[in-house]
Amino acid sequence: MLEKDQATKAKNDSYQQEKVDKIKKLVQATLERIELYRGEKKDIDEILRILNQDLKDLKEGRLDRIEERQKLHPKAKDISVIQVERAPITKVDPTKENDPYQTRWYTPYKVWANVQEGTSELMQDTSLIVNNSFIKDNVGGTYKLTNGSVISL
Repeated sequence: MLEKDQATKAKNDSYQQEKVDKIKKLVQATLERIELYRGEKKDIDEILRILNQDLKDLKEGRLDRIEERQKLHPKAKDISVIQVERAPITKVDPTKENDPYQTRWYTPYKVWANVQEGTSELMQDTSLIVNNSFIKDNVGGTYKLTNGSVISL
């Protein structure tokens, strides 16, 4: 009878250990999934940060900041919907050449769409030459998005 009790106890212990192992595997799989989504969340947060910064800079009329960010941050150029680079200046008024106000607001920039999924119909093969002042004056408005939401800037 003692052997039977020991056998039953060993069988129960073995069964308990199997349950514990399965629970541990479930917990490990859950932790691995959490880490996976944390990594994805970090990437998404970075994308949202860059896009929100682009939108803020467009509202403020600061194409120079977008251009600088795209030069310094390797992912920013791929993430941004708008691509910006300083356009060659064809004519400079010598009296305003060193005026920071004139330089910042009226420096021409070449702007075009970064063609990605969902933006292929935007400015296809087209670029604009604009300045910070023009951007600041024309970004504001009410926009209806494809999902039906309406956003005012």
